[in-house]
Amino acid sequence: MVLSARGYRVMSVEYPVYWTLRDWVVGFRKFLDHLCLDQVHILGASLGGFLAQKFAEATAPGCPQRVCSLVLCNSFTDTSVFNYTDTAVLFWLFPAAMLKRMVMGSYNPAPTDTDIAEATDFMIEKLESLSQSELASRLTLNCVNALRECLCGAPQTRRNTDHHHRRFR
Repeated sequence: MVLSARGYRVMSVEYPVYWTLRDWVVGFRKFLDHLCLDQVHILGASLGGFLAQKFAEATAPGCPQRVCSLVLCNSFTDTSVFNYTDTAVLFWLFPAAMLKRMVMGSYNPAPTDTDIAEATDFMIEKLESLSQSELASRLTLNCVNALRECLCGAPQTRRNTDHHHRRFR
């Protein structure tokens, strides 16, 4: 809301089902082209952060630079940290209940911090709202064997948000 009040155009994107990173990048590029957005700043969280990096990587050779900046939150650069890279291409076959169990596998409903409990409730609500194909698509993009190539020459600023979170509580 603060950015909108200052005259910036802010959008939240819910993308359709994609089964490959390349198709997602092409689809996102077409979305930006349709809106006539030549240069963008992208905030991505978790899978969204990884996809934002892949988009920046794919458009980096372009001139002028399409992605002016990335803000990444709880993101990753390599999908091998997830244990499903070999089976990711089969997720489209799995029933929704099995996919949800994969996501919720380490969930512990024990009492916890209020902020964490609210975030968990939000995640569960979002998970329940996804169709089987939407969930399978997101898990496929999340787990298919992929590495973000170096965005060489791109300026970087890193912040330890955990430190800032504790300071402002």
